[in-house]
Amino acid sequence: MSSPDKPLRVLLIAEACNPEWTSVPLVGYNLVRALADRADLKITLATHPRNRAALERDSLASRVEFLYPDNEYVAARLYRLAQLFRGGTGKGWTTNTAFESISYLFFEKELYRLVSKRLQAGEFDLIHRVTPVTPTVGSPIASWTRVPVVLGPLNGGLPWPPEYPQLRKQENEFLVPLRKLYKLMPYYGATYRHLKACISGSQHTASEIPPSFHGKRFLLPENGVDPATFPLAGGWQPPSGKFRFVTVGRLVPYKGLWLTLLAMQESELLRAFKLLSDFGCETQLVEIVGDYLDRLRERNASKPLRHTFASNLAPIDGLDVVESELGHQGGREILNRHYRTDVRKPVAKKFWALRAPIC
Repeated sequence: MSSPDKPLRVLLIAEACNPEWTSVPLVGYNLVRALADRADLKITLATHPRNRAALERDSLASRVEFLYPDNEYVAARLYRLAQLFRGGTGKGWTTNTAFESISYLFFEKELYRLVSKRLQAGEFDLIHRVTPVTPTVGSPIASWTRVPVVLGPLNGGLPWPPEYPQLRKQENEFLVPLRKLYKLMPYYGATYRHLKACISGSQHTASEIPPSFHGKRFLLPENGVDPATFPLAGGWQPPSGKFRFVTVGRLVPYKGLWLTLLAMQESELLRAFKLLSDFGCETQLVEIVGDYLDRLRERNASKPLRHTFASNLAPIDGLDVVESELGHQGGREILNRHYRTDVRKPVAKKFWALRAPIC
């Protein structure tokens, strides 16, 4: 057992770790910060040099030793090549992960060069990789050292719903049919044979851990908020007038926001709608909202109707905010009804927003 008097010495690997960025780099930073806050842990962080400036401006710098393995001699070239195949920023994430997987192997190779002697000297009690979060990327260091290695929380990899092939084509996900080839990647098999523990962020991800893994398994669903960033209310207070909904995620088709909008169209009590966005697929949503407003005008010809749609108005760490003004009972009725009836569709089971309770 570790204690403040004898802290556990952890080599924390977070290739993507940046307090000033969004998505996986911010996930990595938050995990690192939370672990660094513990008095019974002594953290040494290995991260990419691109994160150096932001991390050394951060308060984390006074509590953590930083290591910067440099794989840019491979990473820069692969990044440019990936952009060509992806067909644009924000698309082709399977392709992006494939190229990053190759790049990451060189990152751990450079890390091992930096710490191999320290590992042999017993300077670390544990190695914990927190990013990359995908379960498809191996960790060569797991088979290069006797120090116990832990991965996670791992996440991702939900299959594309076959009912919507047009979305996959639109997102330029041409590599999806070949995704299972990651099992042939160097060090993938060796990683899971040597791991001591694996943390999965979802049940689907847990199902992708290969049978060759015989270490300890943990399930840690990542959905949640940091109460230091988003103060939590002491209880639920039903709204007296407007019923406001917030969705957190990029406005891209596979996030399924359009399903929520279609559900709201059915409400007789929906009076107004606002959408603030800073990411993609606005055209498709405008079409939905336009049809949605036409229906509202037919139902509420004598009532005032206010509508705002604007892009690039909410660049707050990639948050997309939907604010809907429903009567309390009406909002609960229509959305709960939609969520219950649509869960029979495979696509609805795959969007986290559609699995969340409303009230």
